[in-house]
Amino acid sequence: MAASYPVNEANFAQEVLGASEAMPVIVDFFATWCGPCQVLKPILERLAQEYGVMLATVDIDQNPQLASQYGIEGVPDVRIAHEGRLEPGFVGAWPEVRIRELLGQYGLKSPLELQLEKAQGAIAAGNFPEAQAIFDQLFQEFPNHPAVTLEAVHLLICLDQIEDALQLLNTIDPQNAEAFNCAQGYKTLIQISQAAPADGPLAKVLSLTLQGQEETALQELLTLVEATKNPQARQAMVSIFALLGQQHPLTRQYQQELMLALY
Repeated sequence: MAASYPVNEANFAQEVLGASEAMPVIVDFFATWCGPCQVLKPILERLAQEYGVMLATVDIDQNPQLASQYGIEGVPDVRIAHEGRLEPGFVGAWPEVRIRELLGQYGLKSPLELQLEKAQGAIAAGNFPEAQAIFDQLFQEFPNHPAVTLEAVHLLICLDQIEDALQLLNTIDPQNAEAFNCAQGYKTLIQISQAAPADGPLAKVLSLTLQGQEETALQELLTLVEATKNPQARQAMVSIFALLGQQHPLTRQYQQELMLALY
């Protein structure tokens, strides 16, 4: 399937609305002069390929009637065509994790996501050989994919292969801001955990985060910040925010509480 498929006023009904009767279609209303559109485009192309769906692109300057018909006021404006209707999506350059959540609302789940879920389950169950086998396959099918890299780092840390984990984190492309921030978050948590006293709260923050107990980790770190203004505890909290993403409810809650504790 092509990375993206330009559509226009003449073929929109057939190529987009008609096609969406069988499978949801991602529709990207964009403009050539729009900077955020250029940032979002490769993310949408990669996701469309991963999910096996069509990405239809509409240049609003070349198709003003379509833009007017669907009330496009700002770009990028991404909609989802589903069962013959154009449904709301989002305006602006959303992070990849939120776009995945949107696609999930339409019952879309990629083969990559399914395999990553299996790997996560194997890690949680302590079945590290199974998880390793899944990652070996994923790296062949999705080389340099940041989601695969970050989950593989999770496995390496569980195996106490810290140097290998750090080397893998260094392969994350800085231009992928979301994944790069996660990688930096992992690095900071590793450094803080390694440098902290073994019986102190900072030593266990990495393991709590990897076990999915981010709220426990954040609460313990916040208590430390409130008591001592400990800079490592603050850095650890910021790192967990990076791993969770800026839109996560825990990030929003504890960012505010951290600000109150500091100032």
